[in-house]
Amino acid sequence: MSYAAEMARIEAYYQGLTLEKKVEYCIQYEEARRLTALIAAENPDFTIMIIDWDRKPTSPLLAVIEHQSSRIMQVLLTGNIDVKQPSRIDDQTIHPLIFNIIRMNNTRRSRGDEIFVRENGLSIGKLLIDAGCELNVASPDGEIPLLELCRYIDLYDSYGHALYTYLLNKGADPNFIAPNTATKYNGIVSILNLLIDYTFTSQFNKKIEDLTYACRVSTRRGTLQNTDIRFCVENGTMYVDIARMFHLRFDLAIEKGADVRAPGSIRFG
Repeated sequence: MSYAAEMARIEAYYQGLTLEKKVEYCIQYEEARRLTALIAAENPDFTIMIIDWDRKPTSPLLAVIEHQSSRIMQVLLTGNIDVKQPSRIDDQTIHPLIFNIIRMNNTRRSRGDEIFVRENGLSIGKLLIDAGCELNVASPDGEIPLLELCRYIDLYDSYGHALYTYLLNKGADPNFIAPNTATKYNGIVSILNLLIDYTFTSQFNKKIEDLTYACRVSTRRGTLQNTDIRFCVENGTMYVDIARMFHLRFDLAIEKGADVRAPGSIRFG
């Protein structure tokens, strides 16, 4: 089959799809041109539309986030869509910004293209924020975008840090909580304590454990191998990076008004 014949076959297949199936096709194959034309011709309501994605019903918005395509997200947001309305997936109401943060964390741990996922997650997050996505809002479970970012994204993740900075600079309230937020975060309702307990302490302790293990192995062997030295240097450098990024996040939260006297917050003096 010639190239022209194959293109004609694909076009005939696409034109025979239902509206929802066309949207699915555009997302799956990252057909920005087709999606742009579809929006111009049909003006579908993406806010209420439900499509089949990965064998489950979901919204086009969450499907694009799951697919991690900032290019398609940019096109989707030009259509009839309200990013302030939470989407539904598996009968749960999901805030799109929270879902994107979780995807940034989970996907990069299960796929090799980590930079692609982090970079697209940052781009998608910025697009959602610029489109008017609510920043000071909680999911039914008490999740809050800013706190989810502190909980899920490593301190040394530069893309996660950039999104954290973008959230605060765009108006995320570091003191915003919901009635059930404390339950969701094991009693912690302060962004400052969340930064300490979920990010700095856990990641710093992990590096201490790694270095301790390397030293024990070297002691049992009675010699320090080059690989051990390199490992210690790398982890020692990571100490500095973790501490530096922690202070940047901590200081920015205070600069943006984080209440150091809030219930459950760290105390000074």
